Amino acid sequence: MSRPVSLALLLLIWVTRPADAAALDGATLSLPWLLPFAGLLVMIAVGPQLFPTLWHAHYGKIALLWSGLTLVPIVLFHGLLSAG
Repeated sequence: MSRPVSLALLLLIWVTRPADAAALDGATLSLPWLLPFAGLLVMIAVGPQLFPTLWHAHYGKIALLWSGLTLVPIVLFHGLLSAG
């Protein structure tokens, strides 16, 4: 799927979501919820220096892994609407 099509699909999903969709309150989240985001930031900072060939070839997959580590628990603990 091309990038413009993906972005248009995401925009359509966002625009048509229910108005009363549950929102996550960041003040109520504990420290473990920060770890996947911090992990991605650390990987972005040190990944290209530590393993440049692997990093440049698989950056998208690495980012997808860290995103999944964030989104899957949000969906499981707070529901699908909170992840959107």
